[in-house]
Amino acid sequence: MITIGTALLVPYFVLGGLAGDVYWNVVVAAMLAIGAAAARRLRTARAAWFWILGGQACFLAGDITWMVAERLVGSDDLIVV
Repeated sequence: MITIGTALLVPYFVLGGLAGDVYWNVVVAAMLAIGAAAARRLRTARAAWFWILGGQACFLAGDITWMVAERLVGSDDLIVV
C-alpha cells in the first residue's frame, strides 16, 4: 500500500499548477471514499474512524476552497474576515 501511495504522489509533482492541485484533491477524495467503505465494515471503533475521515473531509473542503479562491483572486495572500 505504501508503494501505491507513493506512486500516486508522482503525478502531483510532475503536473504542477492547477492540474497538480486538481489531481491532489481527486486523490484525497478517493482516499476518503476508500476509507469510508472500509470503516463501514468494521465492528469496533467505527465511530473513531468516521471522526478521522470527517477531519480529512474538512481538510479537503478547505483545500478546494483555498485553491478556487487563489485562482480567482490570483494571490495566495488571502485574508478571511
